Amino acid sequence: MARLKKENILLVGAIFAPLILIGYFLFKPILHTATSDDPQYDLLLSARSYGEPGPDGIVRYTFRAKNKRLTLIAHEAKPGEDSYTTSDIFFFRFDAQTQKLIPLPFDVTDVKKQLDPSSWVVDIPEIETYELTLKKTAPDGYKYARQRHSRMVLFDLFDTATPTPIIKKEGRRIVIPIDHTRFSNIRFHGWILKKGAQKK
Repeated sequence: MARLKKENILLVGAIFAPLILIGYFLFKPILHTATSDDPQYDLLLSARSYGEPGPDGIVRYTFRAKNKRLTLIAHEAKPGEDSYTTSDIFFFRFDAQTQKLIPLPFDVTDVKKQLDPSSWVVDIPEIETYELTLKKTAPDGYKYARQRHSRMVLFDLFDTATPTPIIKKEGRRIVIPIDHTRFSNIRFHGWILKKGAQKK
């Protein structure tokens, strides 16, 4: 009889153990409670909108980071290079206190510095006042990362959608509320250590 009870216990364990394991991976991100402090640093992001054409003739954009500053460089088609209407580009500041995404308006045709006949540094005064750290982890311990939309580990194995940008610390996850139906090619450019005064 004792042997029969032991076999029953082992059988029940064999049945329920996989279910418990699946449940753990399925609901861990939801059930996990985090007590981390609120984030203290904003961060700078850029994104493309392939449904919204940018200025004609600009075939690509590049970024240059130097001395804690970021610049955007626009490139027109060179002689003989195919020219077409490109996707538009956008900058955003994620406000750590309000946890809102703030668009930073600018015009890519505003030239700050001409580099050669077909490329120039775009004049974006607000970004020029930022001092950045390019590290993925901010001084307060929050880290920039990407996560799947489901937030469930098991579903992530079958999720082919673009990962959502987040910041996280000690299990706490804060989703950056960007419109995935409009924006893609989301790029992290750094945590904002200091926001200087606007130039007049």
